Amino acid sequence: MRTLLQDAAYSHRFLASRPGFTLAAALTLALGIGANTAVFSVLRSVLIRPLPIARPDRVVLVHEIDADRGVSYNSCSQRLFLAARDRADVFQSMSAYYGRIANFQGGGQLVTVNAAQTDAAFFDVTGFVPAVGRAFSPDETRAGAPGPVAILGHGFWTRRFGADPAVVGRVIRIDDEPMAVIGVMPATEGWMQADVYLPLQPVVTVSQSRRILRVTARLREGVSIEKANQALAIVAEGIGEEWPELHRGWTARAIPFRDFVVGPDTRRLLAVLAGAVLLVLLMACANLASLLLARAVGRRREIAIHAALGAGRIRLVRRVLTEALMLAALGAGGGVLIALWAVDAFRRFGAGRIPRLDGTVVDGTVLAFAAGLAIVTGLVAGLIPAIQSSRAPVGEALKEAGGSGTAGATRQRLRTVLVIGQVALAASLLTGAALLMRSLARAATVDPGLETANRYAITVNLPPTSYEMDDRVVSFWRTVLEGVREVPGVVAASATSDRWLLAGRRIVQYEVEGDAEMNRRVPVAELRTVTPGYFETLGIPVLEGRTFADSDAGTVQTPGEKRMPFVVLVSRTLAARQWPGESAVGKRIRPRVGDNEAFWSIVIGVVDDIRQSAVTESPVPAVYLPEYQYAWLRLFLLVHAEPDPAATFAPVRAAIAAVDPTVPTDDLLPLPELLADSLAVERSTTIVLTVFAVVAVLLAAVGVYGLLAYAVTCRTQEFGMRMALGATRGDLLRLIVGEGFRLALRGVVIGIPIAFVLAGSLRAMLFEVSPNDPLTYAAVAGLLLVVAVAACLAPGWRATHVDPAAALRAE
Repeated sequence: MRTLLQDAAYSHRFLASRPGFTLAAALTLALGIGANTAVFSVLRSVLIRPLPIARPDRVVLVHEIDADRGVSYNSCSQRLFLAARDRADVFQSMSAYYGRIANFQGGGQLVTVNAAQTDAAFFDVTGFVPAVGRAFSPDETRAGAPGPVAILGHGFWTRRFGADPAVVGRVIRIDDEPMAVIGVMPATEGWMQADVYLPLQPVVTVSQSRRILRVTARLREGVSIEKANQALAIVAEGIGEEWPELHRGWTARAIPFRDFVVGPDTRRLLAVLAGAVLLVLLMACANLASLLLARAVGRRREIAIHAALGAGRIRLVRRVLTEALMLAALGAGGGVLIALWAVDAFRRFGAGRIPRLDGTVVDGTVLAFAAGLAIVTGLVAGLIPAIQSSRAPVGEALKEAGGSGTAGATRQRLRTVLVIGQVALAASLLTGAALLMRSLARAATVDPGLETANRYAITVNLPPTSYEMDDRVVSFWRTVLEGVREVPGVVAASATSDRWLLAGRRIVQYEVEGDAEMNRRVPVAELRTVTPGYFETLGIPVLEGRTFADSDAGTVQTPGEKRMPFVVLVSRTLAARQWPGESAVGKRIRPRVGDNEAFWSIVIGVVDDIRQSAVTESPVPAVYLPEYQYAWLRLFLLVHAEPDPAATFAPVRAAIAAVDPTVPTDDLLPLPELLADSLAVERSTTIVLTVFAVVAVLLAAVGVYGLLAYAVTCRTQEFGMRMALGATRGDLLRLIVGEGFRLALRGVVIGIPIAFVLAGSLRAMLFEVSPNDPLTYAAVAGLLLVVAVAACLAPGWRATHVDPAAALRAE
């Protein structure tokens, strides 16, 4: 221990006497350790931290898929859920919940809230125990259960009721219906993000065939997911035989619930970030090793004297390693500060886009990781210089004046290898960033198929208790749209069931009249209900026929109460698929919206495609239904206003309140912001990877500069001799720049093939850009060579200003 303390004191004095060297080494390590610590914090929060449910490894999500048509849901139909719950004996318990927007009235305010309708088994599957009150009883989730009840989400309880435990027993109004509060969810239920939990009552609440139930289940002990999938496939096959028109070709699968919460896109993103920061750390290690090797040359005589005075080889290695570890400790301190800033930036950029990110913190575990990383980094970076320093023959080292000789040449070769490796790693990282930048640039120029400028959306959710009759829904929207269109500055207004880029994708099965072969395959399309004026509001071109009019208003109560012919519009992609080379107008299709809403409808027009769910996805077939014939309760009001859309928001809300003051309206969502936010994940990933790539390039440039600067110092006599023999300053500059260029070229030649292999992992994240894009590789190679040449200029300038006379006298 005494010798360790002596080594630490000696290393402290040595580093304090050379602040420039110490600062450069510490900053280099701080970048590598800080980036890795920040990404570890994110990985730990998103992937490693257990889900807040009991035994999460036994909980699965059950969903329906149709592999033949490439359709997959994260949800199930009520029919499959009930059959699987009653027939499949592989589950200990099985639960379903249905998320929707509801209207909450309290404290004199009317607001929309996120509601989750769920059954009593939900608490058995998740293991949640209400923080206050009790959970739902089985009787309260049966059809026709008396006395509506509700459970508050923990966050909503805190925000709205001040975490008052006396809220249990209080009556609140949800969708204008009084409900008694029976409990409060625990704080750990945040992964559902629900404000209010309501009983899920089968048949009454949802249509049996619509795949809108989120189904979770707990496997029985000893039952694997493979065995559960076999049981689910048998159940799904039986349902398909019993209801072939709605369930033929569909099957069910179970996946670990964690895989649902943290999807493949998030895992891919985090894997890319983890790989990037690991490359940065390797470059930081190489830079520190290079600095220590250069410093070891200047200390060779000093180390030889220590050896001559009796210091053993282990003692010499330990002294150099101690210096490396002290530098790593300084780097870890700076790295923690960088990690604190980076974690905060991750939370801001990824909020709402990366699941479970809100739990990312720099705590004791993360600090322990940073400390361990610093130790490993110090050992890795210091081991080679320590061994090299301890191997030099004492007599030879005492005779040398500097870094010449065999040992100096060996160290120079090691530094050359390290610098080449840095350039290769920088090439790999820079290639990935360049590919993502090109992909983001392509995505930003994609035409979404509609106009977004000066347009915004407002969520309008009609309470079912007040609008139980379809005629009331139609009357509400007709009156509201008339009032909104009269607001000064409003150019056009309409409503739709899907808020562009946010509401997700609704899939509908349909049949085509006279095409038995196609109907056997049960084609599917995106489904949207719209009011008249929708296509004009968003500037979507009408290619053939006409759009909906107010006269298309045959409201639906039951199949026998159709008042007018049902009409639909189809997208260009669907028309081309179903009636290639023919006019789609006048054809008949039957969209299966629900159990009782399958009517033959006349195609009255064809409209252009839009990219509904994501601008990076190709347009898919779409069916448009007239809202006035289907009367859906939850719609999104779309407003086109000039010149200042925000100035019309208050009058538009007033126009809605004038029709029904009990209907809440959310804040406006500008469509240009939705378009920008749709690429937020791609943009954030590109920015982060680009920052890492810039750091890598800078580290590589510093490595090239340091190597050549040291070479110039060691070769002062050589340059003086060359100038004495007639070499010009231009000759010396070309010599130094040429050596640096060749060094970087070797790194690029090694790094580009590595980048070519690693770029394959980015394939799923690229849009209209190949991971093997030759232009990107050429640009990366050119940039690295230019940066390397720039790093050579300062050492080259020093070489050209060597005084030949002074150099010859020294020789």
